[in-house]
Amino acid sequence: MDTDAPTQENAGQASSQNGFKSGNIYLVKADTPKYAFRSFARLSPKGGLAITRKLPTQVKEDYGLGDGVEMYWLSTNQGGKVKTIPPTKLMEVINLVDTFVKKGTPEQPIPMILEGLEFLVTQNQWLTTLRTINFIYEKVSTNYALLLLPVRPDALEPLQLANLEVECKPLGPMDVQDLISGRK
Repeated sequence: MDTDAPTQENAGQASSQNGFKSGNIYLVKADTPKYAFRSFARLSPKGGLAITRKLPTQVKEDYGLGDGVEMYWLSTNQGGKVKTIPPTKLMEVINLVDTFVKKGTPEQPIPMILEGLEFLVTQNQWLTTLRTINFIYEKVSTNYALLLLPVRPDALEPLQLANLEVECKPLGPMDVQDLISGRK
């Protein structure tokens, strides 16, 4: 038996990166995803996964993401030069996360960001989107990985936000800055 392999009991404590612990989904509640993207940029100098509603080339430029970050655009516009995932194909999102979480190690947990939750909710029913986050939580929590999930709190109903907080560690903009700076 591999004693270094993450389990439900130890994955969250497996390793820490800039204050963020592997095995967790961090719900970054702010009016803009910039706090989550800035954190992701610091977490991913050697690579990671970014699934974003914003055009990946613009995100890469705005936040200085390295070439090791694999970028996917949540878009109904398929083809072209940008890797895309249709917003209604949530199983593709789950499968992509599943592939990436397996790349993490105790020394280098794999960082991921999923930006565009509000868009996913408009393209799918709320419960379908929530179930997707539930599946992703199970993948992240049992591997050496962490996920940043930026969300505008006013874009969701209070019950929806509460549902997300069950699976995620909620953070505000100041919490994110404290984690990165080592104050938390």
